[in-house]
Amino acid sequence: MPGISCVNRGVQPGRQLRGPGRRSGAAWHRGIVLGWAVGNHPLLGAGKLALTGTVSAPLGRTQGAERSCGGIVQVAKDSHVLLTQTFIFTDGEDEELKKQARNVINTNCSAAHSRQALSCKMAVEYDKFIESGRKWFCHVDDDNYVNVRMLVKLLSSYPHTQDIYIGKPSLDRPIQATERISENKMHPVHFWFATGGAGFCISRGLALKMSPWASGGHFMSTAEKIRLPDDCTIGYIIESVLGVKLIRSNLFHSHLENLHQVPKSEIHKQVTLSYGMFENKRNSIHMKGAFSVEEDPSRFRSVHCLLYPDTPWCPTNMVY
Repeated sequence: MPGISCVNRGVQPGRQLRGPGRRSGAAWHRGIVLGWAVGNHPLLGAGKLALTGTVSAPLGRTQGAERSCGGIVQVAKDSHVLLTQTFIFTDGEDEELKKQARNVINTNCSAAHSRQALSCKMAVEYDKFIESGRKWFCHVDDDNYVNVRMLVKLLSSYPHTQDIYIGKPSLDRPIQATERISENKMHPVHFWFATGGAGFCISRGLALKMSPWASGGHFMSTAEKIRLPDDCTIGYIIESVLGVKLIRSNLFHSHLENLHQVPKSEIHKQVTLSYGMFENKRNSIHMKGAFSVEEDPSRFRSVHCLLYPDTPWCPTNMVY
């Protein structure tokens, strides 16, 4: 099995909801892609790198095919993701999904987007990564495009055995939190965290050190200790508890930044891209592309054809 896995998750409390509103009672899926077919990169073929991600989408949503789990599976097919090596983590049963993807795992977590539900999902993802024996854990959202070629290049410059935590903060200052020491004792803490909306990566060496606070259900209790969502809890464990500093990379992008400012000439260098709303306006990569905005509102298909023009479904002889 090639050594890449990818994880996308849903909206966190207090963050802007992307795309159509979530339907009441909808179940949410998360997927870990354990193998991406991105050419014959020697590092992938040799299993030297592992990317772990989560794909979240509501069960039964009919709007926005790219955001439904079935839609994500179809986009995965279109983008040459190997579904036989894709693990979909879901909060509800979906027989149709099981027909399309071989490995569907029910997390038994709540379908809500509460702090507790998100932490439950992250705990399952973390444990699955540790069990896999792979070398990198990379978590991205379902509104991200992952340029695997550049991700591999980035991770290749770091040893997976050392303490590596790389991503992009969404804040311009460390987050302030209160750490519960005991029933009546609280302690203020501050730390940087990489937003899950842009994606982040953790080396296996560091992930193993996180185990006392993250494995076997400990992640949820750690999140409750500081009362913050999953990506913040990751930052707390790494920066505040273990004393490892976040490595900032401007190659990761979330919907919280103005994506129009990413030059078309620089798109091929980015690790992740995103889309959504920014200051009440549509926020996506600004490019002419192979598809219209109506056909491709996220611009991800157009980006993919720019990066991989030989993809069978990409129009030929396109001028970007």
